[in-house]
Amino acid sequence: MTRISRLRTWRTAVLLAALTVWTAAAPAAAQDDLIDAAPTTIGIDTPAPGHAMDWTMTVTNVTSVAVPLSLRVSGERVPLFVGATPLEVTVRDATGGIVVGPLAAGDLIGQLIVLPSLPAGATYALSGTASLPRSADNSYQGLSGELVFEFVAVDPRTPLAQTGGTAPIVFLLLGGALLTLGVLLLTRRKARTDA
Repeated sequence: MTRISRLRTWRTAVLLAALTVWTAAAPAAAQDDLIDAAPTTIGIDTPAPGHAMDWTMTVTNVTSVAVPLSLRVSGERVPLFVGATPLEVTVRDATGGIVVGPLAAGDLIGQLIVLPSLPAGATYALSGTASLPRSADNSYQGLSGELVFEFVAVDPRTPLAQTGGTAPIVFLLLGGALLTLGVLLLTRRKARTDA
């Protein structure tokens, strides 16, 4: 998990806008067997208006097969991320290609960004930039927020679980019909023996 959370003085006012960024493998137990994300935690200074701060994060495929990879972004829509001049985030791959952004941090919340499939044993690196627009003023003093960037991998060797379908309904209807038929036969047999 990567964590961005420090305070930075801007002019005479303290800009208490803390940004937390986490990167990690998704919490599912199977995820731990597929990928390894690093670093676990990183702290950087929140940028002053008109400045930017950078971080890097990597994920390694620890399996013997390629795995589909995504980046999930979560957090809360706090004023630092959705205000008039919100914190902007850009994420690039190792070649410098833009993966995300530049976007207001609030616009990233809830997104699942599909990344290239990660070959067996390979490492994928991302670099991020958080910047506060030059037009941001002291209204951002005391604001804080947290963004969570989570690498998500799926084991291509594991078949998906069956969810729904018609087979269970057919068996229930067939079972109900057989039960009804059995009750009718018993009732008819009992009526014959009583007569």
